[in-house]
Amino acid sequence: WTGSSVYQHNIAAIGRDDRSELDQRRSISIETDNMTDMALVDNGGTQATPNAFDSDRDFFIIGNNNGAQAFSGTDVDGVVILNRLVRVWKTQETGTVGNVLLAVNLSAVPSAITGSDLRLLVDRDNDGFADNDVAPQTADSYNSATKTVYFTTNLVNGDLFTVGTAFNPLPVEFIGISVNAASDHNTLSWQTAMELNNHYFVVQRLVQGTAWDSIGTVQGANNSNTLHDYTFSDSNIGDLSFAYYRVVQYDNDGQSVASKIVYVERSVSNNSNLIKIGPNPADRYIDVAINEELFHTSPYEVSITSVLGVEVYHASLSEASTQIDLSSLSSGNYILEVMNASGAAPVYDKIIVRHQ
Repeated sequence: WTGSSVYQHNIAAIGRDDRSELDQRRSISIETDNMTDMALVDNGGTQATPNAFDSDRDFFIIGNNNGAQAFSGTDVDGVVILNRLVRVWKTQETGTVGNVLLAVNLSAVPSAITGSDLRLLVDRDNDGFADNDVAPQTADSYNSATKTVYFTTNLVNGDLFTVGTAFNPLPVEFIGISVNAASDHNTLSWQTAMELNNHYFVVQRLVQGTAWDSIGTVQGANNSNTLHDYTFSDSNIGDLSFAYYRVVQYDNDGQSVASKIVYVERSVSNNSNLIKIGPNPADRYIDVAINEELFHTSPYEVSITSVLGVEVYHASLSEASTQIDLSSLSSGNYILEVMNASGAAPVYDKIIVRHQ
């Protein structure tokens, strides 16, 4: 092991050396605080029956920094990943080993663990984990009885890796969706803050009853930690006077999640004439004004959530116009949602709180 003088604890290695008749396909450190078990699975092998190496002198070695077996909120982005293990491993690879099955035992970690939240974090550019320069990887599986998480991964020489927890395991974080009426079409717009393994979006419309009609698809960004804006134009509106819309996201594994529901009234040129929010950015107050006629058709509620999904304000509206006090909120981005009794959200958009 020459990879580092820091990451020299719990050394484990797999490799092949024909001259010495070494064929080590699985490795576990014998140290009592060891957390890892790795096996070669590049050609269909398993942990119990790892497959053979392709070439002589292929080696893969890992060692850790002897960090605490505990989660910490440092050196993470705080949006996609909430926290990570203090313990970090470094890799050293000779030749091309390929995929290994990495098992990490978390039984010594004092925190409560939800298997679906666990992610393999890889720092390939060696500047920390907060930038997610390699997209966080979802676990193959999690054994709740042994508190062991499994990842099949192709790490390369010099990678740093650890295990983190995602705040929101959903593949896409919607932070805004709205629909506006034009003379001959309706335009649906939405924005995402994070996409993980995102394949595409399906735009759906509901006019009556409970059956949603799929009316189009929009390609997703696959993996991204930056803001993405999307639009879709619905030109097949005929003489519709109103319509409900939503966006259903599908990841590469076929999993799906739906956005909030929004609706549009075609009796006016634009939904902004029905519900107005402002100012945005806002300092201490933000005003919500609902068209009087619309307000009396249904009870309305307003909520504000942080980008981490924590609700920081919620109220039922007793009047068509109300002013919300933002002085208790920290400066930053939030989601403001106005929702009627049917569950539709005519307004679901990002607001910026910027205290002077």
